[in-house]
Amino acid sequence: MLSDIIRAMDDADIRLETDDLHLNLLQGRHRIKLPGVSPQDFPEAEIVSAPSMVFTLPTSSLVEYLDLTTYAMSTYAARPSLAGLLCQFFPDELRMVATDGHKLALLKKPHTFELEEKLELFIPERAATRISSLISKTVADEVEIAAGNGAAQFSADNFRFQTKLISEKFPDYERVIPTDNDKIMIADKEELIKCVKLMTIIANKLTSQIKFTLSKGSLELFAQDLDTGSEGTDVISVDYDGEPLEIGFNGKMLLNLLEHIPAENVRFAMLNPTTAC
Repeated sequence: MLSDIIRAMDDADIRLETDDLHLNLLQGRHRIKLPGVSPQDFPEAEIVSAPSMVFTLPTSSLVEYLDLTTYAMSTYAARPSLAGLLCQFFPDELRMVATDGHKLALLKKPHTFELEEKLELFIPERAATRISSLISKTVADEVEIAAGNGAAQFSADNFRFQTKLISEKFPDYERVIPTDNDKIMIADKEELIKCVKLMTIIANKLTSQIKFTLSKGSLELFAQDLDTGSEGTDVISVDYDGEPLEIGFNGKMLLNLLEHIPAENVRFAMLNPTTAC
């Protein structure tokens, strides 16, 4: 509420005063009084004492890594094993992975860490989102990551953020990633995004289903809404030399994925209409 009030006030100085357990905000004609609680009732922060790991990462790299993965996190609190971001630290590699059970984002980057074995941080969804926001605003060149006692701490020159870690085990993501998909399509990302956006508007609002029909050098996109009688098609040139294939996607989910890929071209590896892409 406090941040919403401040945003709604004029772009000028605000005077803050405390009165017992109340906060008064004064600005021109504005007089706002908000209730507070006793400082003794404020919850104690999780203390990362004697951390089992302390690493630093470049701020710009960490911002990029979080942007490429956090969008795939589940927000469904009833499934805590999915509602977060898994960070895996290897002696020579950093991995971040998130999934909501429908889409999965996996990032692998070479980094050197002084480790003898893998270490993992399973960060809750809300905390990962907040960390991403804080780090994107810092002017520090590096962010320190420390963990211990079931908690993690992210800190830089102008902030320190602590969070409990999720104790549930993250799913075995390597087991569900296809390894034998042999039908490869490469498409211009921006051109594909435009087509998917258009077809998603036409598609059924509940399913957002779009059908891809692949043939040599060509991709046809088709969507329809039987409730309204609307339908549409679009065709773009792609790099594809496999057998003809028809496969369906959720248009909104596909758009979300495409918009987070930092490349001019996107590569689809498919096997058949019923297996993961």
